[in-house]
Amino acid sequence: MRLCFRGDDLDATLDDAFMSWHGLCDTYVTFKPTTPPLSQITSDRNDNFCQTVVLGACRGARFGYASCNDATILADRTKLSSCTCAPSIIQNEYSCLYLGNTSCLATGATVSDLPAFSRCSNFAEAISSAKVDQPRPFLSLTKI
Repeated sequence: MRLCFRGDDLDATLDDAFMSWHGLCDTYVTFKPTTPPLSQITSDRNDNFCQTVVLGACRGARFGYASCNDATILADRTKLSSCTCAPSIIQNEYSCLYLGNTSCLATGATVSDLPAFSRCSNFAEAISSAKVDQPRPFLSLTKI
């Protein structure tokens, strides 16, 4: 669990579940349950990619959107669209939300769910010109 969630945040929850199971089952289970051998888990996640490229892209996307919150830009829909659809903002959003989810968090993501996908007519062009390589999948399991 610590490898998958990158920390010990779930330790207390798992300890509580373990204690609850024993509290409910110990009087009924008359044998000693055993656990089958675990599979060996290896992480193919590129931590450097996640910590530098993805987090940098998330910061860049936030900064880019924040720069579009200028009163003169907000008052003009054309300027707002031009600002929020800047290729750098689209590329940072893609790296943060899509690559971050699929490569670093091992969660599903769909490009068409990105906010800029439906909002920006230059989405495909901006993504195709991005200079970000997607790392290998997050986890692989090897039976031992």
